[in-house]
Amino acid sequence: MIPINDKLLGILKSMKPDDSRLFKWHEDTVTHYFKQYLKKSGIKKKLTLHSLRHTFASHLVMNGITLYVIKELLGHGSIVMTEIYSHLSPNFYEESVKRLPY
Repeated sequence: MIPINDKLLGILKSMKPDDSRLFKWHEDTVTHYFKQYLKKSGIKKKLTLHSLRHTFASHLVMNGITLYVIKELLGHGSIVMTEIYSHLSPNFYEESVKRLPY
């Protein structure tokens, strides 16, 4: 079981699945749309659908979620693998230091 937040739940509920599957598209379709939207966005960086997994982990870390919880959410066998997935944005370090009261 993978927990989701209320926003994603709302999106999923608004979709109309066909009778045979939860999602009406094939895996190839998701990848195709991802590439298409990436191109439309003008982002020049080499990204894949798998990149979203790294983004998910990084955003969890930057929101104070422990590596253990992220490890479990991603299904990793070790914290070491989770650390590889958890990249912090450059300004996160600066923002973290600004939180100090002195």
